[in-house]
Amino acid sequence: MANKPFSKAPLGAGGRFAACVRRVMGFYQRKGKSMTTARAKAICASIGRRAYGKARFQAMARAGKKG
Repeated sequence: MANKPFSKAPLGAGGRFAACVRRVMGFYQRKGKSMTTARAKAICASIGRRAYGKARFQAMARAGKKG
């Protein structure tokens, strides 16, 4: 289930992050604005750091890259 865009995926699997990226891209597209994937990932990373804190977010990122 690694990187499957599903907002209720297990923490650290990457699925929640992928779902966030897809959601951000769709939000900007509906507004008629362009959004690069890199910028959408940066927005989701800032949201994740705010929600989970720097250390826990980095640990989840490491776990997501492994699996």
